[in-house]
Amino acid sequence: MSANHPVAVPEWQQFLRDYSDEYLRTATDEDLACVDARQRENRWMGYEAATEEAVLATEERLGVRLPPSYRNFLLVSNGWRDVDPEIGELLGVDEVQWFAERDADLLEAWADAELHEIIEVVKPCLVVSDHSGCAVHWLLDPTKIGPGGEATAYEWATGDGSDPEPFPHFSALVTRGRAANAHRAATGATVKSGPEEPAAPADARTADARANGNTSATRIDRLDNLVLDVADLDATIDFYTRVLDVDVVAHEDRTALAFGDTRIDLRVAGLDAERSGAAHPAPGTTELGFVVEEPVLLLIDKLQDRGVRIEAGPVSRTGARGTLHSLHLRDPDGNLIKLGNYLD
Repeated sequence: MSANHPVAVPEWQQFLRDYSDEYLRTATDEDLACVDARQRENRWMGYEAATEEAVLATEERLGVRLPPSYRNFLLVSNGWRDVDPEIGELLGVDEVQWFAERDADLLEAWADAELHEIIEVVKPCLVVSDHSGCAVHWLLDPTKIGPGGEATAYEWATGDGSDPEPFPHFSALVTRGRAANAHRAATGATVKSGPEEPAAPADARTADARANGNTSATRIDRLDNLVLDVADLDATIDFYTRVLDVDVVAHEDRTALAFGDTRIDLRVAGLDAERSGAAHPAPGTTELGFVVEEPVLLLIDKLQDRGVRIEAGPVSRTGARGTLHSLHLRDPDGNLIKLGNYLD
């Protein structure tokens, strides 16, 4: 495994010490309000190391051997605070449970929605994160063992109906979480938290609403336009025309990006807010998903040649019309851009 993905205890000690320093150096006042005085004083976002006896007891309780990268992580820090913008806590060794036991109600909700493929992925997994405040889980599947005895890991955002995103091991999840926190610190982007409890699938919620008599609501036909807050109009236009080949059009007193029948109005934060009526305009807080004609696998080299860093992908997620095979990247403001093809 590469040096960027710690496995052994000394590797985790160095990685987590560096991560703690990085996090505390760039954290906002809001972030620091959730960090206790001892963690700030020790420059350590983790906790006391789990003992070998405690890890063995958990393995006996669960009936499995924990994968090396996760096991050694616990022997350095028994849990972790703010490991990822969407993960509040990594659980301590005594709190790790089978997903089917810890979140049985959520599993039942997704079963009722007949999303059996997702259930087959998550049901045999261990839950290693606390989802309170955000409907995102980190999972480990000890039935899928790869090189080095590592279990396949997943990040699963239940609130948006996404498929679980696979990672080769637990260490890759933590490394990606560190990169996401660094990006947030560098751009000032915020992450919208999900509901306090994990969300049921959208079709299940819709069925519940209609069953309760909510049949008079107006149905949406299609998305017509979207307003994107930007910090630098010229940089935004350069990115979207150079990378995505969209048209630039004038719309009333505003510049817009256009493709097909869809228009994205560009609003310069701080300048357009008063006349727009926006409550809190802020660049870098939007996700934009685009369906592209060219297979995304063929886009990788082209994007990299244009100096675009691919943050994730190709990954399979649930789109508006089915499974979307997509690449994830960022525009100049840090907005998440998803370029995808439908598989059907």
